[in-house]
Amino acid sequence: MCYGACWCVGEFLPYISLGVVLPLFGSFCGLDTILRISLLLYCHSAIISLLPRSLFCVQPLLQFALFVVLVLLPLKWLPWVIVWVYGEVLWLTELPLMVAEVVLAQNLVMRYGQRLAEKIEEDDNAALWKGVILTFSACCYGFAASGAWEIYKGDSTIQIGCLFVVILVVIAVHNMLWMAHEGVISDAAFCSVCMMAVLGAMAVETRLIRNPLPPPKQWTRAGSATVNAVDLFWSIMTTRSGAASRAVNFLYLFVSPFFVVSLTSRLYSTIFIVSKVTKNFFTDEEEFKIAEMDEDDIMYAMSPWRAPLLLKISIIFMMTQFTTLFLWESSGDFLTSASSWSPVSLGVWPQHVLLGRVFQVVAVCVFYMWRLYCADDWTWCEWLTP
Repeated sequence: MCYGACWCVGEFLPYISLGVVLPLFGSFCGLDTILRISLLLYCHSAIISLLPRSLFCVQPLLQFALFVVLVLLPLKWLPWVIVWVYGEVLWLTELPLMVAEVVLAQNLVMRYGQRLAEKIEEDDNAALWKGVILTFSACCYGFAASGAWEIYKGDSTIQIGCLFVVILVVIAVHNMLWMAHEGVISDAAFCSVCMMAVLGAMAVETRLIRNPLPPPKQWTRAGSATVNAVDLFWSIMTTRSGAASRAVNFLYLFVSPFFVVSLTSRLYSTIFIVSKVTKNFFTDEEEFKIAEMDEDDIMYAMSPWRAPLLLKISIIFMMTQFTTLFLWESSGDFLTSASSWSPVSLGVWPQHVLLGRVFQVVAVCVFYMWRLYCADDWTWCEWLTP
């Protein structure tokens, strides 16, 4: 029992702590530091996956020992070019993941709505399932109305204009619902609240961008050639309260409901995508390999403490991306790093409207309408079935 617990800690400790470590180091030490720590965690995952199966019994100890070695290495041993490219990759992949995030959420609700609709036709407890759909729909409409009112009370005329555009889209969505033969009211209700939630998130983000927090002075002093993660952690723990006040302000943002809800949504979409990639590309190959394994190899492959490498890398990538972009927006780097030829700098695109959020609204609306259009001959494909 004790050995199993040690195994679990050695396998998952670096990844469970990501939700604390990255915001902590990011708030006190800046973006460059968490990018380098993230790359060290990639190295940890890759090296562990290469360990021979003969070391199966001592693998937890080796994992922990490797983790200790990596956190003692100077962070500057990673070339700045790799760190820069990594940061650009995080930024470039944000838009596709934002679109996937809302599409998969809408897909999940529509899938369960379809199941409930089938139970209404086949089950004797049809009234119960109708009540579930209507209750869920009422909650969605309530949240959507509340969010719309909060956006309307805001001081941004452009965002109020976006609100009225979304309301027109919501009306069009419900018009298609009544015209379709396979429509479920909960699908349209969730589509409405999803679009309002995206507008609300855009309002919060633009508020952070236009009113950034002053970055701590430690951000400019965290780049010593010999400093490692342990040194940085010790300096954080020994920082005086006065000097740490700015960093604490950033930490408060990471425990806000907006960040927690956004992180949960992104985590679901990441795990969903990884599970589908693993299932659709590697299942047949893994089944063939397992058929040729002996008993010890099968026990190793099916160990509950052995997480897939792809899942580890995806979670590290997701947490790093979410943390860095959140710090990027809230520290004022969003505006200062804008190029002189960017649409915002040229005055072509308003600062109150974030392009990624616009794509999210369009994506969830188009996906819902496409689902209704294919309602007569639609079958849930392998990539969209939860």
